[in-house]
Amino acid sequence: MTFSGEKFYSVGDHLEDYCENEEYQRSAVGRFYYSCYLVAREIYNIENNRKRGSRISHMDLIKYFQNLEKTNEIGDKLNALRKNRNDADYELYFDIGKVKESKMISKEILNFFNKDN
Repeated sequence: MTFSGEKFYSVGDHLEDYCENEEYQRSAVGRFYYSCYLVAREIYNIENNRKRGSRISHMDLIKYFQNLEKTNEIGDKLNALRKNRNDADYELYFDIGKVKESKMISKEILNFFNKDN
């Protein structure tokens, strides 16, 4: 069975709405990021004739999209989303505004990949 990474967006959306506690909000950011990472990785694998589910580092994937003219903005957005996810996972102080920002960025990335394919 194949899992669609896009489903993580719904999980992030649910976590954001479910509870205002910081741990839920931080976790929502992570799910928004991983929804985009997994979709972008699948596109990368298809474009590079790699086996489905093949691994690529987060930064290598971001750089790949940043270096292509038609997707460089998406690469930058994916990088911003990754930074938000890292902050949510590792920083003691968390800017709660990053949840809505991450949701918006992830929606833009997913919309781009959905219209492009």
